[in-house]
Amino acid sequence: RPPAQATRAIRTMSIRSAAGPAAKGGVPYCGVGLFIDRGKNGCMVCGIEPGSAAEASEIEVGDCFVKIGNTDVRDLEVEAIRELLKGPLGTQVAVLVLKQRENWAARLVTFSRFPSKS
Repeated sequence: RPPAQATRAIRTMSIRSAAGPAAKGGVPYCGVGLFIDRGKNGCMVCGIEPGSAAEASEIEVGDCFVKIGNTDVRDLEVEAIRELLKGPLGTQVAVLVLKQRENWAARLVTFSRFPSKS
């Protein structure tokens, strides 16, 4: 769960993994199940949706994003990062993260976009 002081800001920035409106070709769009906000090291994970692709990955609260695909996201607004994480159901997105629990070591994490199980 996101920290109490960040809940209001995060509520509008959650990247829910539930399938959303259909994209071109009738394929629904969805996210990966993260709550994100700006942190001192860029975009930081503040929460993870139970049953989501994010929960099934090695992403943890406190990790920071460096790249999504080939796009450097360290200076992007949260809404722009949110849009990069969303995509057609069943597709994958690669994210380069700095792992807080590993002394900020860089790790490449690949998510499959699918609806949450919750």
